Amino acid sequence: MPALVLAHNKRVMNKVFLGSSNIITSLGWNTQENLESVLSGSRGINITNNRQLSESDFPASLIDFDGIENRFADISSDGSFTRFEKLAILSIHDTILKSGLQSDDPETLFILCSTKGNVELLSDLNGFDRERLLLWKSAEIIAHFFGLKKQPLIISNACISGVVGMIMAMRLIRSGKYKRALVTGADVLSKFIVSGFQSFQSLRE
Repeated sequence: MPALVLAHNKRVMNKVFLGSSNIITSLGWNTQENLESVLSGSRGINITNNRQLSESDFPASLIDFDGIENRFADISSDGSFTRFEKLAILSIHDTILKSGLQSDDPETLFILCSTKGNVELLSDLNGFDRERLLLWKSAEIIAHFFGLKKQPLIISNACISGVVGMIMAMRLIRSGKYKRALVTGADVLSKFIVSGFQSFQSLRE
């Protein structure tokens, strides 16, 4: 679940720079932890026997759900967010802290990149409104959490959503439309996702 801030440097014409970043994966809760895990040879993929996700075992890289809940509780007591939204908020929160970005800056664009968003709500809304299945609604909720003023931009282009989001941010900053862009990419593992990859025969023990 990466999040990053891109910004224009006035001293270097037409250049866009990475101001800060954060990554949440099964290997760590921030960019530094992930880097250290990779360098130490750790692996995040393990055989999973979660029957809520699949009737058979499958290899996956899972982020600890209790860890998500505990870390989110440190920054908010609001229980009205989905797991997908919490992951995005956690990653953005750390990115903003590192960058010193003022989230209510009108010249900052928020871009949410996701393939499926709250897809797990398809099987069980769990008390949420059906509108939460729509990516624009999640983006609106996440933006409101941080006080982001501009209407969010949604990028949903399968596995390259994150890359497209960064390219779009860079182009919009270079055009002069925005000075900064906050880009985050997030997806959650659900039965819908797992069954899709199993149908491709791409999940093997």
